[in-house]
Parts: sequence; C-alpha cells; structure tokens
Amino acid sequence: DLVGILNNCLNHIAKHMLYEIKEDKKDACTQTNDDYIDFSKMNKNQLMNECKLRGIHKVSQMNKSQLIEKLKCV
Repeated sequence: DLVGILNNCLNHIAKHMLYEIKEDKKDACTQTNDDYIDFSKMNKNQLMNECKLRGIHKVSQMNKSQLIEKLKCV
C-alpha cells in the first residue's frame, strides 16, 4: 500500500512539474528581450539551420511561417 501511495504522489508531482514547464515556455514565447532575432528576414534554409542549432527536429516539411512559430517558442 505504501508503494502505491508513493507512486501516486510521484505521478502527481511529475504532472505538476510538466504543467509548470509548459506554462513557463508559454510565457517565454510572449516575452521579448534585447537579443531579439527577426526571423521574418531569414529565408527558409536559414530558419531550418536555426532550428537545427536549437535542437528542433522534424522541420523539413514546414513552411516559413511554421518554422518562425517554432523558433519563437524555443
């Protein structure tokens, strides 16, 4: 019984932590900073390279708008 209770507690904590991470990421997507990069001035190849540098995968089929949106949230 104790193992089950501990497992439930750990699952609850993990879900809460994932929720907090997602919320922090949403906040980061809406923030601006001094190192702002204007992705709209980049071409698709440059955007794909930027994604690669930032560890974003599965972008080869994305259009420029989709690439920009992905990059804004990283």
